[in-house]
Amino acid sequence: MVDDTFSKRIALLEKKVAIANQNMIELSQVSSFDFLMDSHRQPGGLTGTTKTATEPVLETIDRLWDYLKLINALLVRAKKLNSSPLLSPARREELQKLLFGPSVLLPASPVPLSDRALLTPALNNQYISADELLCIAVDAFGKAKEFILKIEKEIGGLQDSINSGREQIEIIARQTNLARVGQLHSDLADIERLSFSDPLEAARKFETVVKPGLLQIQGMATRQQVMAQHASTLCLTASVELEALSMLHQECNMLEQSCQEDIDSFVPKSRRPEFFKRLCEWLSTLQTNLAAGENQAVCTGGDNWWKMSRMFRASEEEAKKYYAALVEERQELRGLLCVYKTRAARHGVVEDSALSDMAAEAEFHLYHPQRTPLPLVRALVEKYAARLNTLSKTFKNAGQ
Repeated sequence: MVDDTFSKRIALLEKKVAIANQNMIELSQVSSFDFLMDSHRQPGGLTGTTKTATEPVLETIDRLWDYLKLINALLVRAKKLNSSPLLSPARREELQKLLFGPSVLLPASPVPLSDRALLTPALNNQYISADELLCIAVDAFGKAKEFILKIEKEIGGLQDSINSGREQIEIIARQTNLARVGQLHSDLADIERLSFSDPLEAARKFETVVKPGLLQIQGMATRQQVMAQHASTLCLTASVELEALSMLHQECNMLEQSCQEDIDSFVPKSRRPEFFKRLCEWLSTLQTNLAAGENQAVCTGGDNWWKMSRMFRASEEEAKKYYAALVEERQELRGLLCVYKTRAARHGVVEDSALSDMAAEAEFHLYHPQRTPLPLVRALVEKYAARLNTLSKTFKNAGQ
């Protein structure tokens, strides 16, 4: 009669083996596994880091299949023994040992000479139970699966990274003329070739060479773009400023000429007209450099251009203020004299000889073609105002 204990044990082991077979088949269907196996079989297929890391894993996979074969062989023997209608004590003992005891002979492993005694064999033959063998297989499968899935992730991600890196390099190459771009493109091509034989090393190089390189050239490209924008802005604003300076320079020239013609003993302000000529020539050079893409030279030269333009503007504005003040004072003295004469007429003292003499002399200097001595006319107008005030008080007192 078939023993139910042995039948249940056989069924349990068969179930475990079936699950193990299914998982092994699925693992072997992972694309990176095919890549590793195909490359491993080809002479010179795998190289470097990937070869070193892969060979022990592929050996583990082979051992796993061997382990399952050993357990399958055990199950075949156990099912045959358990199929007899009557189990003799010898068969029962054999089944007990086969299904529960150390009945699986592992492949012989060499014993290092340093671990051998005189009578120690060179090869170690070890028997373990099916459960122990399954525990070894479970641990080996976990490590092999972890490695293969890691390779799967890195191989798939690596190609995506290479494609993305190439796109970024091409975009930057169209925007700048950095020499580093060409070197990085060459590095990326080397890594892509390496990925077919040593994807682990290729992934490492991508992370340590291409990624930092991309960040570097992106930063350099950004700085170049910022510099180009700054250079363009410098030239544009400098052009606008030069027009404003030209108008300021012309106004200052006109005021200076007016002062030379109308103000006696006129002392012109110290100005730097040669700066304006230099600024015009310099801006033309900056614009030429900008068109040639010499942005660094434009930025450096542009900053210095603005320093000179500020010096020139300050000088012109100071001179303009000085000249305008002289012209305005002359006009103001004319106005004041007119106001005072109107007041004198209203008070009936306009015919006063002193007032008439002062007014005549002041008008002579203010209105006739000769230049106006401002200090003299200012004093005359002030005397006129003082004399008018005195006469106005006398006129008022006499009226009362």
